[in-house]
Amino acid sequence: YSFALPKPGQSLALHLLMLDAIRNRWSQRSFSRRKCFLGVVGATVSVWVIIISWSFWTRGHPTVIKVHSEIPHGIVRVETRIIACGCQAKVGSVSVWPPGSDDKRTQFKVGELRLFEFAGKAAAQSLYYRCHTEADDDGEHQLSFLAGAQWISVQVWEEPHDECGEETARVKINSWKSADFLVSVPFSSHLDGFACVKVPSLLTTNKGTQIAIVEARRGSCSDFAQTELLYRRSEDGGRTWSASNTLVTPEENPKTVCNMPLVVGNAAPVQLRADSKRHPNRILVPHTRNNFRTWVVHSDDDGVTWSDPVEIEGAQITDEEPDCERDMSYFGFGLDNGFQSINLDDWLRFARVVGWGRQNPYREQPWMGKLSGPWQFIGVGPPGSLQTRTGRILVPGYHSFIRGVETGFSQLYNNFALGHILASDDDGDSWRLMVHEAVHEDMGEGANERQFVQLRNGSIVVNSRSLSTGSLQFRLQSRSDDDGESFTPTRFIDVPQGFNGCQGSLQVGGEEDTLYVSGPDPAPNLGALPVAVGAFGAFPNFTGRDHVSVWSSKDGGQSYQKEILIDEGESGQTSLQYSEGKLFILYEQAEADVSYLQAMLRTSIFGHVKVQRPSRVIFRALTEDDIPALR
Repeated sequence: YSFALPKPGQSLALHLLMLDAIRNRWSQRSFSRRKCFLGVVGATVSVWVIIISWSFWTRGHPTVIKVHSEIPHGIVRVETRIIACGCQAKVGSVSVWPPGSDDKRTQFKVGELRLFEFAGKAAAQSLYYRCHTEADDDGEHQLSFLAGAQWISVQVWEEPHDECGEETARVKINSWKSADFLVSVPFSSHLDGFACVKVPSLLTTNKGTQIAIVEARRGSCSDFAQTELLYRRSEDGGRTWSASNTLVTPEENPKTVCNMPLVVGNAAPVQLRADSKRHPNRILVPHTRNNFRTWVVHSDDDGVTWSDPVEIEGAQITDEEPDCERDMSYFGFGLDNGFQSINLDDWLRFARVVGWGRQNPYREQPWMGKLSGPWQFIGVGPPGSLQTRTGRILVPGYHSFIRGVETGFSQLYNNFALGHILASDDDGDSWRLMVHEAVHEDMGEGANERQFVQLRNGSIVVNSRSLSTGSLQFRLQSRSDDDGESFTPTRFIDVPQGFNGCQGSLQVGGEEDTLYVSGPDPAPNLGALPVAVGAFGAFPNFTGRDHVSVWSSKDGGQSYQKEILIDEGESGQTSLQYSEGKLFILYEQAEADVSYLQAMLRTSIFGHVKVQRPSRVIFRALTEDDIPALR
């Protein structure tokens, strides 16, 4: 018979007939031992031919065994492809199917996600898709991957197309592979009407439940977009998650500022201990509205249900309304007027300060003199608050004196901030405002998004995002030895920041009071423009948000060493929790939101510095196998 085999099923039937013939000849004892030996050899070869032919067949046409509506736990991303349906009429839906699996053709609408799981170790190397418009469709297209994948996710959303300026469907296709650690995806962007999810906060409760909280933004990923707080719970260590729910439900017609949508964000959760006097085990989530007022919600049932939000009175030093028009001219630079009225002198003066001045804005004029008056922009956390051993609750806050206009340069400088604290000594029934950072020549390096932990000796350590815009790009740290009544000036530590900083996180654990800090460890920016600027002696480090990592310190925060790289791709803001010898991290993961060629061109010119739009929020558990310091 021929070795040019047909499909595996037909081949199998042919081989079974041959084996049956050998069996019959054996029973009739009508052949010699030599013929018997040849028959056995032939049967063995036939079995191997079946295995090899089946392998080649399944490799070319892997079998889909399941289609998921969200990303399951235990897999990590590998490759990403972004495609657009072109300048078509409005796209109603998209069909996707793997080669050889036309019966698994899946049609789904904009704002949905599907994940194809393939049998065994079979690897899918391509995928077919078709965009369906109101008028017609644009035919079948095939998308190939550089490496095969056991899982392929497909997500569809709408946004303006660069070439035609009209909204059309974008299709993001990711390949995934198995992970040998616990990892899951509690939240994905472009689902349920939200443009993106970001600013994660993680809380491990006294019962061991994981509560993941994110800001979910509608319309865009802007800090000024309509924003809600969503949460999900996991009772199995982060493997599976409850349905997504809204954490804060504002009253009807809530107050907004500056004619902008309502922004509910900056979650800073904390759970009270079981020995708390008034509200044992209560979970508190301080948060802000419009980055101008501070509110709080609570739960007494491990985060299953939540109270109505309550405003914390006296939590800020503000006027009734912020100055919505205040921009960089407040600091003496006319940079927010657009290209129609460029003031070259202002730009040159600013370039000298930021690029070549090597100034510390917290210690030099005119910047230092502008850190006064009513607060214009307020945040708490993120990502968490602290209950000290005395029972006191400390909510880290920060405030700045410029809100920044939505489309202007001044957004970078609402990070030019100072710190404050909201404290409660009655389990959150009442609060008082503590402002520590008076403006003086030795005020440290300011403060921004930050988190507290308490050491065994009672000291409180705070780790903070820094300005990182024309100043040194490292994280900040400070300490209190009187239960938060006063703090040392903030100082830089050896943990890097990308340009304009990034939310990080701080935890403490173990018998040696090991401190853990998370955040991006950005790769060098090799874009043509940053390299050219550096050639002229400018020193800003135009790095982005990527390579989320964890650092540790065994000397109370005096020095840090890098322990583990968490994500080797685009990845940003983080939240840590420590519990029973394990470290848990919730972080933003992103990928290019343009085509592969566009991403290459942008990176070659500008490098990795850009406004990041997270694609999803990742949960991962870390053990002593990952971080030796956990032993």
